[in-house]
Amino acid sequence: NDESNNSNHATAVNGPALTIDRNGSADRAYDFDGTNDYMNVPHHSSLNIPGGLTLSAWVKTDSNSGFAHIIAKGDGLSNNQDFLLQRDEGKLLYFWRSSRVAPETWGKAITSETVFIPGQWVHVLATHVSGSAPVLYVNGVQKAHVFAGVPTNDPTVPRKFHNADMKIGV
Repeated sequence: NDESNNSNHATAVNGPALTIDRNGSADRAYDFDGTNDYMNVPHHSSLNIPGGLTLSAWVKTDSNSGFAHIIAKGDGLSNNQDFLLQRDEGKLLYFWRSSRVAPETWGKAITSETVFIPGQWVHVLATHVSGSAPVLYVNGVQKAHVFAGVPTNDPTVPRKFHNADMKIGV
């Protein structure tokens, strides 16, 4: 549940199951099947964060193959993604869509090394002030990362807001 005054509460979609968290407490974390389970947070204007944004999560993966969304606002398939934090072949990836209209641009930062260890809890964090380069952390340590973007590799392109729902897990 959202502990702010905005009531941005999540609803379970396709059955993510409550499980034991990193401290051994029962029913304090969710287990996602990696296919279609997620928590949905309906769009609210408070989720359009114009300045600094920090995405943080404790993650325990079963595998490093492929990719798995950790938290996303919007949907890449619908071309309305504000931001995305995901595991990508064992690396941490942060993606954002730019507010530039012509040409529309996007940027991403991905760690240079594998940071997820299957079966172990890992704390991941991306911090991004719109218009500045994002920074990635794993277990409290800033990680080297590479930038990629379209049409340029400019890590300072500002974020765009699409008024889309936020999804946690998958």
